[in-house]
Amino acid sequence: MAAGEAPEGRKVRVAVIANPATIGDEERFRATIDGELGARGLPEARYLLTTVEDPGAGQARAALEDGADRVLVAGGDGTVRMVLGALRRTGLPVGLLPSGTGNLLARNLRLPLRLRPALVKGLFGRPRQFDLVRCTDLDTERQGYAAVMAGLGADAAVVAGADARLKRFGQLGYVLAGLRHVHARPVASRVAVDGEVLARDASLVTVGNLGELRAGVRLLPHADGSDGVLNLLVASPRHTGDVLRMMAGVLLRADREPFIDRRAGRDIVVDCAQPVPWHVDGDVLGSVRRVRFEVLPGVARVVSA
Repeated sequence: MAAGEAPEGRKVRVAVIANPATIGDEERFRATIDGELGARGLPEARYLLTTVEDPGAGQARAALEDGADRVLVAGGDGTVRMVLGALRRTGLPVGLLPSGTGNLLARNLRLPLRLRPALVKGLFGRPRQFDLVRCTDLDTERQGYAAVMAGLGADAAVVAGADARLKRFGQLGYVLAGLRHVHARPVASRVAVDGEVLARDASLVTVGNLGELRAGVRLLPHADGSDGVLNLLVASPRHTGDVLRMMAGVLLRADREPFIDRRAGRDIVVDCAQPVPWHVDGDVLGSVRRVRFEVLPGVARVVSA
């Protein structure tokens, strides 16, 4: 698609799915986007605002049914994963206008975080095929999708503990939140990676499509969102001292990683002896005991170049 042209030669139709809680001044937000579109001879965007009851999936389907040629998502990672999950396998390109507190996907893809440069990239950048992670609570059969990573145990507890005030400190904020959970008790867990079983007393299990939790905190250094593979980290510290050494090793990117197992695969099932907290792309979803993670290769198209 040439810049400003739809496949049929008509003008590009842009839909903007926005979380009103994160975009600030809505009138200014719309004026910035429509001004950029107008300067390039494109029609005004259609705006679809998320709600607590429908945080993005319904708006994504509405954009598709309305014939949008490109969708821009303004919100945090929760909004982004809802939209990408709803638009999987449709081929509709999705650009990011980061406006949440985490912006995990945008940071991993090294996309602009300020509105105007993010807008230009989202409108005219090149989409790439992108994997998603299907996450299934095997006890309830509830399903969702992750774009970046999901975590169980202390990982989710740290995400939950890093409130908006701590998040402003970036990497340090997550270290401070992590220090609150150095006493997290390991839970007997069986982790099957493409059928190969790993049995551990684990305090943390992370499954990633991409690897950076926050700037400088790269939990999964080999993760690539377009390789059709998930990366796994299982942490099995025995006491508080082990946890502190493990945290230091991750932050300093040490060559030796005691108490950590790493694997890669397409289908990962985690079975814990008791319910543990879990998160998907930074959204804490309560507790889970048995969960399955499956990679869906290339089902999304994300503007990243």
